[in-house]
Amino acid sequence: MVKKFNKHEPVPTTDELDLRKLDRLQLLQLLRDAMAANDDLRKRLADAETELAQYQQEHEAAAAALAEGEQLRARLDEAERQLADRRIALEDSESLAEAAMRLSGTFAAAQRAIDLYGYNVNINREIAAAEGTDVEPHAPSSYASAPFGRHAASPAPSEGVDD
Repeated sequence: MVKKFNKHEPVPTTDELDLRKLDRLQLLQLLRDAMAANDDLRKRLADAETELAQYQQEHEAAAAALAEGEQLRARLDEAERQLADRRIALEDSESLAEAAMRLSGTFAAAQRAIDLYGYNVNINREIAAAEGTDVEPHAPSSYASAPFGRHAASPAPSEGVDD
């Protein structure tokens, strides 16, 4: 006589059974159980694929965030370097106004203008002395002899004026 399977009793594996000795009901029950197991495996596979896709998206987002973080770090480092350069200029200056003018290049431009003006005054005096005429310069007579900036006597623009 063939043993009938109980729903609560585990079904023996195919290796343990001789399928030729089972009746139709038992074979159908085995087939139903195999199909249920197959469906369960398909669902688990679909869930695993969905989870893998989510992990891949999270990985891509994390990689993008890391790249953005590296770019932001580079920008921060550059901004800190520029800030340090400006702080050095500020520390070398005696006042905030002087620091602002140094940063904008006002002192260098003013020094070039002073040097050029002094040079022109000296040239005009030399020309007037050579011609024997007394040409009054636009500046007081003490200007040409007064030391300004970097030079006691103003040099020719090609000799001492920075471009």
